[in-house]
Amino acid sequence: KRAFYIGETPKASVVTIRGDGVTLVDGEPFFPIGAYNVKKDACNGRDLDRAFADLKEMGFNFAHTYEKIHSGPNAGFLDAAARNGFKLFISAREAAEDKTFETVTRFHPSVLAWYLADDTADNTSPEELRFFDSVSRALDPDRPTCQADGIPFAGLEHAGISRYSNYVTGADVFMPEIYPIRSDVKTDTHKT
Repeated sequence: KRAFYIGETPKASVVTIRGDGVTLVDGEPFFPIGAYNVKKDACNGRDLDRAFADLKEMGFNFAHTYEKIHSGPNAGFLDAAARNGFKLFISAREAAEDKTFETVTRFHPSVLAWYLADDTADNTSPEELRFFDSVSRALDPDRPTCQADGIPFAGLEHAGISRYSNYVTGADVFMPEIYPIRSDVKTDTHKT
């Protein structure tokens, strides 16, 4: 299977990665500091603008969600991100199945990158990742692709074994998942 885009491409920001690894949006440097799974929740009064404003106050400028972005509880996610100065990494796998991909998401100013896989080596083969990458590039050559996978640590089944080498050619950007995040000082929010 191959995907391609037919028609005039609407104007949107061009995102590139400079040779030294710096992300550029329309030629200007952008250093993404991201948060996963932003959504309407009790902690933000079920308000996306408040969620993004709170994150911005903490220094974040880049976000993701596991929720649908065109319908349901998280409808308005893209616009709320834009109003609050956020760039997003949006799932390309869901978008490829969603008819609104080409008309809404692809050209939205808040979309910085296409998220191809989460916990990549646990649920996606290297061939599948390269396929998702090729589809994303065909439909939107102006956005990089990214994927995230865990960094081996003691306690994992694959501890000490990097799985990234099989996936390195499957996306423009690798986002390491560094777990566990913990503190040696127990607090009310400390998890073991």
